[in-house]
Amino acid sequence: MNDRSSRDARAPTPRRIGSFLAGAALLLLTACPTTPKRAASVTPLQVEPPAETTNKPVPEVVDSHPQGVTNKAAGSPALAGWEQRIPRTGWIPLQRWAELNDLPPPHLTGPGPDVEIEAGPGVLVVKTGLRQALWNGSSIGLGFRPFLTNNQLQVHVLDARKNLQPLLEAPLVFNRTNLIVIDPGHGGDNPGTRSIFDNGLEKDLALDWSRRLARLCEAQGYKVALTRTNDASRSLYDRIAFANQTNAALFISLHFNSFEGKGATAQAGLETYCVTPRGMPSNLTRGYEDDPSRAFPNNAFDDQNLQLAVRVHQALVRATGRVDRGVRRARFMTVLREQPRPAILVEGGYLSHPEEAKLISDPNFRQKLAEGVFQALIEEPPAQKNLR
Repeated sequence: MNDRSSRDARAPTPRRIGSFLAGAALLLLTACPTTPKRAASVTPLQVEPPAETTNKPVPEVVDSHPQGVTNKAAGSPALAGWEQRIPRTGWIPLQRWAELNDLPPPHLTGPGPDVEIEAGPGVLVVKTGLRQALWNGSSIGLGFRPFLTNNQLQVHVLDARKNLQPLLEAPLVFNRTNLIVIDPGHGGDNPGTRSIFDNGLEKDLALDWSRRLARLCEAQGYKVALTRTNDASRSLYDRIAFANQTNAALFISLHFNSFEGKGATAQAGLETYCVTPRGMPSNLTRGYEDDPSRAFPNNAFDDQNLQLAVRVHQALVRATGRVDRGVRRARFMTVLREQPRPAILVEGGYLSHPEEAKLISDPNFRQKLAEGVFQALIEEPPAQKNLR
C-alpha cells in the first residue's frame, strides 16, 4: 500500500477511537509499510561504540505460547537460563553469545567486516555498523548497529534476546485443529494502493491471494477463517476482534506495497513485518511516533512473531524468486500490535513497480504467493539446535 493509504488505514480517527473504547469492556485490543558466501578474513579497525550504548534498562515482556502453537523440545526453559547469564541491557560480544549457545566461534568475513556464525541448520551473518543481520541469506532488521572493539563485534543485548536467540529456539509447530486467521488487507471504502500496470486495486488482489491460501490450507485439513470474504469494509479493530472471537492461534495479514520512486529508485520485492520488541527502535516508522518504551499485547509473542515471519518470508522468496527485502520490525501497525497471538503482515510485492505489478496481476503469480505461505505453515522445519 502507499504511504497515504497506509496512514489512513492504520491511524485511528476520533470516531474509530470512540468505537474502540465503547467495546473495550468486551475486548483488550491492540496494516502496509513497505546464502551468504564466505569472503577472505580481514583485520578490522577498531570502531567506537555508537550512541545506543547509553540506553536505559527496559522492563521485560514475558513471552507466552498461544493455544495450538508450540515449540518443539524445551526451548523456553533453556532460553530463560541463557537470559540469566547476560546483562539486562547494554552490549554483549557476539563471541560470548555464541559460547553461551554452544556454537562454533564466529569468524570475520568481508570488507565490513562482517561476522559469520554457523548455527545448526543456519548461517548467521552480523554486519558491522548496519542494523541488519542475515539468516540463511535473508535480512532481519536489528534495533541497534553492532560495532567492533578490540576485534570483538558487540551486539545490543535486546537484539541478542529478541532477534538472534529466537533463530536458535525450537521451531514452531502448528496444530491443524486450531484456527489460522487470514486477513486480506483493506476492503470496501479503503482500496489500498493501485497497480501501475492495470489499475488493479490492492484490496481485490489481497482478497484473491487470501482465498487461494485458504483453499490450500483447507485441503490439508487446516482450519482457517478470513477477516473478510468479499469487498467489505473492516476496521483494524474489527479484524482484531474477529481473531479474538474465533480464538485464532495465528494471524497473517496479506498486502501489496507501493513506493513513489521511479526508474532506478523504484522498489520491488517481498517484505514481512512483525511488531518491534519493547526498548528497541523500529526499522520502519512511516512518520509515526516510535516510542520504544511502549509495550503492546503482541509483544508477549516477540519470539514466535519473528520465527513465523522468517519462516513465511523465506518460503515466499523460494516460491516466487522475487527480491528478498527482509523481515522488518514496526510498531505502528495496529492490526498487529494489539494481537494476543503470533501475528505478521506480509507485503507480496510492489504495485508501483512496472515489472512486479504485471506479475501481481497474473493469477498464476498470486497462486505462487499462496503456495509460499502455505508451505511455511505445513512443512515442519528441521530441528534447530537445542539451547543449553
